[in-house]
Amino acid sequence: MNLLKFKDTVAETGLSGAESYKEYMKAAMPYFQKANAEILYLGKPQRTLIGPEDEILWDKILLIRYKTPVDFLKMITAKGYPAHLRDQSLQDSRLIQCH
Repeated sequence: MNLLKFKDTVAETGLSGAESYKEYMKAAMPYFQKANAEILYLGKPQRTLIGPEDEILWDKILLIRYKTPVDFLKMITAKGYPAHLRDQSLQDSRLIQCH
């Protein structure tokens, strides 16, 4: 599970963090496909139903299923994987392994 908070503006490109993240997703898609990853959900949280009322919500939530953690690790360490595009897009993030 990815919790994503985008930068307002990416200094390197002048794009918004959200626009830059879309570019990352396009560039990363062949790596997702090679890893047999399945994107289950990409969406914007609406409100906190249980939890602190003043908590700031993340900009997007992304759920991806990998067959094994090793598939994920191979993907992100593959030559050419566009991690820099992800990094430049985000102000903050969480990557949480779920089972």
